[in-house]
Amino acid sequence: MLFPSPPFLSLGTVASFRGYDDPVETEVVEERIPYLHGGYAAPLAQPERGSMASIDRLGKRSPSIDSIRKDPRWRDPDLPEVIAMLSHPIDPVKSNAAAYLQHLCYENDKIKKDVRHLKGIPILVGLLDHPKPEVHRKACGALRNISYGKDNENKVAIKNCDGIPALIRLLRKTNDMEVRELITGQCL
Repeated sequence: MLFPSPPFLSLGTVASFRGYDDPVETEVVEERIPYLHGGYAAPLAQPERGSMASIDRLGKRSPSIDSIRKDPRWRDPDLPEVIAMLSHPIDPVKSNAAAYLQHLCYENDKIKKDVRHLKGIPILVGLLDHPKPEVHRKACGALRNISYGKDNENKVAIKNCDGIPALIRLLRKTNDMEVRELITGQCL
């Protein structure tokens, strides 16, 4: 059985399909990739690079400008967008936003401070009481990375928005060892 293949397969990939003895499969592949009949692949479209100069001039970069340079159609969300996604009505969006914050805050004191100033800590603390384990696990991981480090202001911010009682409630109700380790690592 052939699985759908993207239209940008190389000639070598099609040749490997032709190793099958089934002529119908070969025909299907050739119909899906018509520009390979002549033995050459059509050149891939090249993204327009002219807009990068305007992005660089603005000085406003999302957390990873590398994603824009790799594929200009996609960009990483900026920090206010990620924090807004923590309040999204769809739970996977919340958990993905919290996981992304955890990633961004890893060993980055500026991002940690920015999350605090953008009022992301109270939202994350609120997610600790979320009924879905994936959401409170990711929020707990983000809070752990935000609180880790020499700067005590984030720890105070977590305490000031009732983060300690929320962490204790979560610790009491969960059997998930990962969550328990995240909580105990955060409180030290």
